[in-house]
Amino acid sequence: MKTPEDQIRQLEKENELLQQQLQEATGRFEEKIFELSIVREFGLSLFHITDFERTCQTILKIIIKNTLAQNCSLMLIDFDRQQLFLVAATDPMNGMYVVETRKVFSREGIRYGCQLGQGAAGEAVLSKAPVLINDVDRSSSFVHDATTRVAIGSVLSIPLLVENEAIGALNLSHREKNMFGGDDINFFSILSNFIALSIHSAINHEKLRYSEEKYRALVENANDGIAIIQDGMHLYVNPAYQRIIGYDARQLASIPFGSLVDTSNPQTDFHRIQEMLTGRSSNQQFKVRLMDSRDKRVELEITASAITYNGKDASIISARDLTARLELERQLLHAQKMEAIGTLAGGIAHDFRNILQSVISFSELLLVNKDE
Repeated sequence: MKTPEDQIRQLEKENELLQQQLQEATGRFEEKIFELSIVREFGLSLFHITDFERTCQTILKIIIKNTLAQNCSLMLIDFDRQQLFLVAATDPMNGMYVVETRKVFSREGIRYGCQLGQGAAGEAVLSKAPVLINDVDRSSSFVHDATTRVAIGSVLSIPLLVENEAIGALNLSHREKNMFGGDDINFFSILSNFIALSIHSAINHEKLRYSEEKYRALVENANDGIAIIQDGMHLYVNPAYQRIIGYDARQLASIPFGSLVDTSNPQTDFHRIQEMLTGRSSNQQFKVRLMDSRDKRVELEITASAITYNGKDASIISARDLTARLELERQLLHAQKMEAIGTLAGGIAHDFRNILQSVISFSELLLVNKDE
């Protein structure tokens, strides 16, 4: 039978064990809270960022600031070459490297890395699973870059997946060996989902921005007038359209298209115009006469297509000014008429000259005979 002293010592040991377990649980809880705070910081920081370079910079800063990783890099896949290329990396000497956004698309001057399936990053991307190297000196998977100034002892590569398709890799390293464990793999795997979506969204946003810039330059410099009509009103007009109609964009925003139509023209196709104004036109082409800001008639050839603009039906139209061409055609027709009249007059004159020549000749002959 245990003495009271033994029972007290037993209770003290159990109490110490409980305290130790409680401390461990508290430590794990605090660690998870810290990890969640990093995830939250990622979400808050990247939510309003659409610029690709700023996205990469933010990712690197948060990882280096809040995790045990001493170095971090982001790589994307060149699917044509089946090879990874570097888009961002921390540099202990120079701070940070981030590739220019345009080079991500042009591939000009970028730094290529390993092929898919080679090296830690290549293996992670191909297998769609994390690759951990605790000691780079003893691993055949680690590919040493002779140009790097970064001391590396252990490496963790996490694939960046979007809809279960790899787009690149997140690479983390530390100068000491055996620095990453199972908890780090789980944490960075969760974090990589946010990173992959942020990078993917930023790239798509940049693609959209470049596309908008390209088409805006095309529209703004077009010789034909281009406008977006919704509910009969001008929502957008390019400079050529403003020049043709004689009103600026601010004025046209309050002028219905229908009020510009010359209703006295008997050839006006009001049915097609109505379809265009309601956004139901489908690749229609017709001619219309409008009145410009000086009440002068402008003959236009309209090509209209139905679109959805801000969630509502609309029409995008291309307006070619035919006024000068029609005037030239009228002048040409007039010249052709005058040419025909001239030809006719020349023929008549020639015939009259022949008749008169005969009359004169016979008259002279009669006069000669009279003298004799």
